Amino acid sequence: MLGKKGQTFVYMMWILRIIYLILVVTSIVLLIKVYAIKDVKTQELEATLFINRVLQSPGGLCYYDSTLNRVVTGVIDANRFSVSHLNRGMNYGDENKYIAAKFVIAPMKKPYAPGAVKTLMYNPVWYDRWAFRADTGAKKEGGAAKIERFFNVIYREQGVDIPAKLNITVVLPNE
Repeated sequence: MLGKKGQTFVYMMWILRIIYLILVVTSIVLLIKVYAIKDVKTQELEATLFINRVLQSPGGLCYYDSTLNRVVTGVIDANRFSVSHLNRGMNYGDENKYIAAKFVIAPMKKPYAPGAVKTLMYNPVWYDRWAFRADTGAKKEGGAAKIERFFNVIYREQGVDIPAKLNITVVLPNE
């Protein structure tokens, strides 16, 4: 059995151990809170997947060779560069509130002939709304992200191949 001084010493050691335990647990909780991922940004990935789907799927904008059953990537077919074809190939439902895009194709040679620059909008109503929000720079809910890609392509119109630049601007809402 310990005397009064011995018991006091044991209690003081237990108090120090408890304080040390509280410090360790608090630091571990703080480290977990700091390094835990709270928001996963997938907008860049979604836009890249959409662009790849538009350029590489049989329902997309590129020339589709039915005899070989393959898409010729990098050759944009003028017959497929239309809103109706794009809506058939890229179906996100009747009320698409997920993604919108703008496609601009321009010949490499300047000056452009009248009507040489062609523009196509996918989901134009939401594109206008989200593009405005993306330009404001809002990062939280209510804002939007704009992802832009440029490609050198061949624009095939009535059997004539024209070197061109394809500008794809994809707009997605922040969620």
